[in-house]
Parts: sequence; C-alpha cells; structure tokens
Amino acid sequence: MLDSKQNPLSCMFNVKKMISPLSDEVKMSKEFICSSCNFKTKYHYFGKKPPFVKSFMMMEEAYIMKDPFSSEGGIIPLGSHCTICGKSVCLSQECSIFYTRRFCVHCVKENISEFPPEIQTEVVKKKNK
Repeated sequence: MLDSKQNPLSCMFNVKKMISPLSDEVKMSKEFICSSCNFKTKYHYFGKKPPFVKSFMMMEEAYIMKDPFSSEGGIIPLGSHCTICGKSVCLSQECSIFYTRRFCVHCVKENISEFPPEIQTEVVKKKNK
C-alpha cells in the first residue's frame, strides 16, 4: 500500500525500475521452435532488419539470433512462419522452402499444383529419398 505521504507517481516509477530488468530477462528467454522438426533454440530478434546489424535486411520476417562466434555482429537466421498455415518452421530444406515467401513442406505438398515445375520437382525428389 502507498504511504499517505508518498507520491503515487514515484511508486509507479519504482515499479517500472523493478520491472525493467525482468522484462530484459524475458526478452532474452524468447525461444524459437520449429513446428516440423521440433528444433528449439533461443532467438534475439524477429523481423526483417535486426537492430544489432548495420546495413542488412532480410527478404522475409525471420527469427534471428546473434552469432555467438562472430566478433563483428554476425547473425544466424533460424526460421520464419509458413505463408499458408502460419506455423513456425526452421530454414532446413526438410522443413521449409523459400519461393518468394516461406512455405512449410507440408503446405507445399498439399498445394503442389500451385507451385512452378522447379519446386514440384524438388519436392518429389525429397519425397523419394
């Protein structure tokens, strides 16, 4: 409870200060999980232009982690969302295909006739493996 002499605004500022470190922890614990292969790892950013990399823009919104082995601010793209079903999928060829946009392999197989012959051939080859 607030002390009758305490300014309610100062209490709000104290709460914000207390919450701020916690929200930084929550941001760092964001986790990407591929709906196809269950690959799981932490990520630092979701979007096209990571704020920690200069002069770089992805062709799609993607889950991105900072490269732990790079001293120059490298990144590792992890995955994105399927354009059709919206599920998170990693960039593995077993899980997704990028053809103008990201598609999970499951949706590609279900809509194979909608894709160009090159993609159809690639999917058939994967199916026969």
